[in-house]
Amino acid sequence: MEPFRAGADAALASWDVASLDAAARQGNTTAMVALGKRLLVGREAPFEPEEGANLITKASEWGDPDGLCMAATLRGAGAWVPHSWSQALDDLVMAAERGSADAAEQLTIVAFRKSFDGNPVASDHWRRLRTVIDMEEFIQPPDPTQISEAPRVWSIPGFASAATCNRLIRRARGKLRPAKMYNRQTKKESYLSGRNNSDCMFDIADSGVILLLLRVRISLVVCLPTFNMEPPQVLHYAPGQELKAHFDFVLEEDESGTRSERAATFLLALNDEFEGGETEFFKTGLRVRGKQGDGLFFANVRDGRPDRDSLHAGRPVISGEKWLFSQWIRNAPYAEAVATRRLDS
Repeated sequence: MEPFRAGADAALASWDVASLDAAARQGNTTAMVALGKRLLVGREAPFEPEEGANLITKASEWGDPDGLCMAATLRGAGAWVPHSWSQALDDLVMAAERGSADAAEQLTIVAFRKSFDGNPVASDHWRRLRTVIDMEEFIQPPDPTQISEAPRVWSIPGFASAATCNRLIRRARGKLRPAKMYNRQTKKESYLSGRNNSDCMFDIADSGVILLLLRVRISLVVCLPTFNMEPPQVLHYAPGQELKAHFDFVLEEDESGTRSERAATFLLALNDEFEGGETEFFKTGLRVRGKQGDGLFFANVRDGRPDRDSLHAGRPVISGEKWLFSQWIRNAPYAEAVATRRLDS
């Protein structure tokens, strides 16, 4: 029941569900994790999240490093397994002890706000590190400063560490696709002429504990719960790319007739090695271009109605590459987003 060795993940990416299932039944834990991830989100597989979670849990119990990392994410999200931040950290410790670079990086970011340098560590390093982690302190955001009243815009310098930002960029590379925009007439996302950048959307299989904690931190500063959040995105702008004037509210109702609206937009600057690319608000001419780790959020509604003062744009990038984390937050629970919970365990 040993997991596949080097290169296994890349090889399994091309396997179909039947082949993964056959290998998983023979005890290949890497196949269990690969199939489990697909089943969690219905990616090139049936949408069977409970079965996916069961496979990942079994692989973690057998000591598979990737299975332990994924199990930590599920526990942190409370997704198809009991929620426990404490157990999530324990899973990351065991994964790091078994050689997982991903787990080592996540633990180091939570403990020290920096990336793991990859140097050899003592055999008890990760367990000792676990004892000094303060999760409540890690999620506590800096105080925001309101920089505009119409529209309502807040700035939060130093919201996230450089290590967190660089991790998000790395995890988005190779997964970018041409970005779409929400079409209010069709109520679907489609390619529109006003947008020519790329994006990468993260689902539960791609997120990791660091992204879950980032979303908890966002919820605390915006004062809206994580289960109101849509799946987060990383946006990429090459020179000449932009997102023209638009609103983020969607004017959408659910089956019961209750309006589900994007109440707020949170943006995190993931890098600052570019020129241009400011976020512009047309009502006042306010332009914001944060440094790496700076946060910005703004309200899309006022007094329960769409706020047309929130018209904004991402101006063209002149040189370099712009990377941006984007999180839309509804005024009601968002059914497709997996809820993360406050640090209560």
